[in-house]
Amino acid sequence: MKNKISLNVKISLFILIPTVMIILVFGIINTIYTYKMTEEMALFIISQMAEKEIYEIESIINVELNYLNNIKYSVENLYNYNVRKREVYEDLMNRFAHEMSTNAASVSLIFFTNMIDDDSMYINNPLYQDIDGRLGVSLVKDEENNISRISLKESDLEYTYLNTTITSRKPHITTLNYYPIQGKYKPMYTYSIPIFSKDNEIIGVSSLNLSLDNIMFYEDTNGFTISLFNENGNIMYCTTDIYSIGENITNLSDVYESRDLENTIYSNNTIWKESYNEKTSSKYFNLFTPLHIFDDVYWGIELAVDSKADFFNHYKIIILVWVIITAAIIILISIIVPFIINKKVLFVMNNLNDNIMKIKEGDISWSIPEKYLNMNDEMGNMSREINNTVIYLNNLIRTIKIKSNKISANTNNISEFVNKINDLDNNDEIKQSKNLKLANNVNENLKSLLKESEDLQKIIKYFRLRE
Repeated sequence: MKNKISLNVKISLFILIPTVMIILVFGIINTIYTYKMTEEMALFIISQMAEKEIYEIESIINVELNYLNNIKYSVENLYNYNVRKREVYEDLMNRFAHEMSTNAASVSLIFFTNMIDDDSMYINNPLYQDIDGRLGVSLVKDEENNISRISLKESDLEYTYLNTTITSRKPHITTLNYYPIQGKYKPMYTYSIPIFSKDNEIIGVSSLNLSLDNIMFYEDTNGFTISLFNENGNIMYCTTDIYSIGENITNLSDVYESRDLENTIYSNNTIWKESYNEKTSSKYFNLFTPLHIFDDVYWGIELAVDSKADFFNHYKIIILVWVIITAAIIILISIIVPFIINKKVLFVMNNLNDNIMKIKEGDISWSIPEKYLNMNDEMGNMSREINNTVIYLNNLIRTIKIKSNKISANTNNISEFVNKINDLDNNDEIKQSKNLKLANNVNENLKSLLKESEDLQKIIKYFRLRE
């Protein structure tokens, strides 16, 4: 025998399952949309942060370049006006040294051989003897912003940045290097700029050393890192890995190729790429933005953002709220729907079913309540049909009862008639035979009527009619 499943359960499931499916589908779509929207917002915020970094770095570079350009123009003007006294250039550099920015650690000016007086005249001067009498001025700033002059050595003339600046005839910024400042080796960037005569010949180089603290990025607290790289792809600064400074970004980043490097730096457009870091087992969003340094020299900034960063986690709160709301809706539906079904459907159906069972038991004395008969839905139709059936059965049974009473009356009349026939004194055998035959036929019909009357009486007794 099959187990019966409650109609309440069936109807509830019929309503709940599609509803839950719709909610889940909508929830999935909402989750995807929310994630995409949050991702786009986060990437927009990151791009704005990149713009902020670019602005700050450009500001720093512009301040320092303007500073160096002022030295360049001042020296060039003096030189082109045939000023050849070293004291004038030394005094000029001393005044500029006191105007160094808080980011600068030292400033220097080095002339080529015999550009200012005869170098042999200063070969024994302690300030110039280590550089063969050439005019070289180097001024450093200590932690208390005091300016002091140091003598240059021959090794100072061998720095690569000097040769690069002279060869390129353009301003140059080095990667992070360690320079001896006041007896200590400190990490420095060096900005150098060529100085020209009126004949467009290089006569010297002015340089400015900047400490590592001059470029301040966000700390890696939100799952992203920032790298600054020059036109050759060499990393100038990195927020998370100081040891990567000086390395080429194409060797450290799987998403970068040499062609991408050139395209990014000179495109003047921000480029987005996605990568996967096997060490952290996480997807990264890489943003590359060009940075104009000077003339036709461009650098680049890379922001590598972990997809697990806080920027991308705001959608989880929205999803959690949505899950809670969905669960609450499902629970409410699970409670309310069965209650409504039980109240509005099953209660009526059970009531009607009880009345139908009364018909089976012969009780047709009841009536369907008016509130069910006045319903304008399927339950109302069913109630009215059942009520009509009960009325019809009552009328039918009453008709049967009348017919039964008539049969009973006719049966009595026939019995009296048969008795009269039997009481007749018939001397004629033929006549007696006919009467006997007639009586027998009547008796047979009488028995049939009695049997029918008994059956009708049983039916009548089985049913209990309305008053």
